Amino acid sequence: MNKSNLFRFIRLSVGAVCVCAVLFGGLPVRADDLKPPTVAIVNIPWVVQNAEATKSIQRAVEAQRQPWAKEIADREEKLRSEEQELNRQRNVLSSDALTSKRRDFETKVADFQKNVQGKMRALDQAGSEAMNTVSSNLQQIVAEVAQEVGASLVLQAQAVAFADQSTDVSKTVLERLNNKLPQVSVKLPKK
Repeated sequence: MNKSNLFRFIRLSVGAVCVCAVLFGGLPVRADDLKPPTVAIVNIPWVVQNAEATKSIQRAVEAQRQPWAKEIADREEKLRSEEQELNRQRNVLSSDALTSKRRDFETKVADFQKNVQGKMRALDQAGSEAMNTVSSNLQQIVAEVAQEVGASLVLQAQAVAFADQSTDVSKTVLERLNNKLPQVSVKLPKK
């Protein structure tokens, strides 16, 4: 298609749109008909950080992590001692025996690392699932508060450069979240 045909096509298209607009009454909504949105502001990170449910999740996860940390430290110490003993035996053992013991030791280390990673991954997953409960309840509460204050638009505080304090519903949202969800059980992995 050359330039003149392209311009002709564009003119015909614009003309067709104008004819349709005249025949069918123009645009369905005019700018004059729109009412300005009523805005509410909520500081989601602040609410999540200060929510009792979040704190209960953090306590549960940390209570599980601490005994594991001690267990891990003890096992690491045993592995270090075993490695030192293996290094001392370097001059005593034959090359084949040393290679075999070294391979066995490396297998123990790899199994230990896999075990630790699996436990930590399971613990992180349990914490994430519990936080999903907080998040879904938080969304519901924000929607309820917005409806109650007549807000047609809710913005996160981080996206707003300036807003009147009267539009901030963060404290109300936090209070409702704490009342509705004072704590969340964390389905911790079995030891």
